[in-house]
Amino acid sequence: MIRTSDMLFSISQMGSPLLSVQGNRCVLVRHRKAQCLRCATVCTSGAIARAEDGGISVDPALCIGCGTCATVCPSGCLEPLNPTDEELFGQMAKAVAETDTLVVACSNAAAIAGCSATVECLGRIDEAFLAEAAARGVRHIVLVEGNCPQCAHETGGAVANDVLAEARMLLQAFGSDAVLEKIPVARAIEGGNLLANVLHCTGANKDATADASKPTAEDLDFQHVQKDGTLPHFVPERRLRLFNSLKALGEPQQDAIETKLWGQVSVNTGICRSCRMCAVFCPTAAIAPYDKEDGTFGIRHRSALCMQCRLCESICPEHAITVASEVSLPEFMSGKQFRFEMDPIGWNPSAPDAISSRMARFFDTDAVQDPQATNKPAEMAARRAFAQKKQAARDDARKSMQ
Repeated sequence: MIRTSDMLFSISQMGSPLLSVQGNRCVLVRHRKAQCLRCATVCTSGAIARAEDGGISVDPALCIGCGTCATVCPSGCLEPLNPTDEELFGQMAKAVAETDTLVVACSNAAAIAGCSATVECLGRIDEAFLAEAAARGVRHIVLVEGNCPQCAHETGGAVANDVLAEARMLLQAFGSDAVLEKIPVARAIEGGNLLANVLHCTGANKDATADASKPTAEDLDFQHVQKDGTLPHFVPERRLRLFNSLKALGEPQQDAIETKLWGQVSVNTGICRSCRMCAVFCPTAAIAPYDKEDGTFGIRHRSALCMQCRLCESICPEHAITVASEVSLPEFMSGKQFRFEMDPIGWNPSAPDAISSRMARFFDTDAVQDPQATNKPAEMAARRAFAQKKQAARDDARKSMQ
């Protein structure tokens, strides 16, 4: 398993004039048991690839600035610079001021007249861009490809297909009649009338040979735990754009959607160990701890903040957490909170006798001593009995699940 420090160093080396990297946002940096590597799966040029140790290998010299990795990155760790989101959204705003048709072409189709924006690869276009275009009144959004099936960077085209399908589903759920399609450049040339009234501009491509300083291992710093015991949180700007664009479209026309962008968390409290590690590591505070004055505690969840990274599923020691891809739209748009109350854990992990208490339960004895604490056999017996009772309930809960 790759070490977190190695992962932070590796992903940070991808920083270049074509790609900005915020290493601490990577879910694999946040916790080494995360199951992600989406960037390595879709990288069109091999600049990010899976490594034998379970992590990634990077070669910024191979990066073409397509932005596909940023499109699939759930946490906003990777941000495209070829063009930046602000530049691309600026091109869109300029185009939609004059027409209700938006045409975006990849570099292999950039020669066509009438494109609103040019990107290196259509994998650069994400759901936030398409939803905002629809919210701004665009009725027809066309992505023009050179020849994705024959392109050396065909994975970008496949990602674009997935993004279009997801965006169509979202827009339909919110009652938008905008038409989204991806067409080959030959059809775009034949359909001149389709492109005739669209403002022409080009992407703000950056010089890939420009010098970019690389952070050294000494330059990198891990984020420290906050007062509530959790790591610092963040919400990717693209997620905020997408949410606000959907909100601008009006009330949802469906009760629920099946999506890869957000998730609905559920916790089986019967087998949960009440450790709340899910809240400690959740990147966006979609899962957060709560503690009441009466001593009850647990976690709260909001699907509107979940980015379906599934880190909580991966790190739960009892596999008590599941993340569903079906999300209730009214609950999602209202930011509804779900609360899961947890059982007392039976011991204080910060107490002086925490280690000896655990040893007493492990060795099934009341006579474990600790140089830093005076342990009373009666207390050891009570804690062990509580732990055994909880484990029995956990075992019963698992049997009922089978």
